[in-house]
Amino acid sequence: MNNLTEYTKVIVLEAVFDDSDLQTDYWAPDRTLERWYVCDLPGKIVTETKLRMAVAQLPTWLQALTWTFVKGEKYSMSHHYYGQLRAGQNFGLEIEHLASYPCGKRGIEFVLDITHLDTFTMNDTKDKPLPASPDEIQKLIDDKEAKELAWRNDPERKLRAAKAHADTIAQSTAVIDGRGFHVYTEQEKKEEIAKVMLKVAPIANELEQKEEFCTCGVPKHLCITHAKPKKGNLLDYM
Repeated sequence: MNNLTEYTKVIVLEAVFDDSDLQTDYWAPDRTLERWYVCDLPGKIVTETKLRMAVAQLPTWLQALTWTFVKGEKYSMSHHYYGQLRAGQNFGLEIEHLASYPCGKRGIEFVLDITHLDTFTMNDTKDKPLPASPDEIQKLIDDKEAKELAWRNDPERKLRAAKAHADTIAQSTAVIDGRGFHVYTEQEKKEEIAKVMLKVAPIANELEQKEEFCTCGVPKHLCITHAKPKKGNLLDYM
């Protein structure tokens, strides 16, 4: 089309998984793993027929799925405001480590959804080829899971996170715990900070031995906050 504008609606294919967690009331039923441009929406009105016409533009393995129309939910935070086609068969495709909470593996589903062109192109490109087979989705999952695990296990990130947690405790004036709401005493703060930092003590010691990072997680040549103690343990840095 030559008359594309930011108001143009497009049909996109999304690989999604349920990232919700009942124990925390975190509700994210359609977290996007990846999405692809399929076609522009013909006309301005979204209908089930137009969405089903877009199925014919998908690779054969996706066309063969059973696509069910889900009527749109007309509220501002709806994850399918205009309505969508959903395919629940996931070929055994699952993710685990990308989930926000540890609730086991989550199955991948496919959705044909509507969005505006400018919204889509904020993070995606129209020329990304549609997945030619389930193997391509599996490779995508493997790559993303590997990056997520590498990020979670990065020792420098763990140390920075622990330091940030310790700083939050130090700056807090009250806490809600098993005893209910009460004012944080300095002794309680010290004990909680000790618990947090001792968990990452092996990481801190390893990085310290490499003489690259201060125990606060900052490269030594940039750290002006902590002086190295002559003796003592990790808590002497706090």
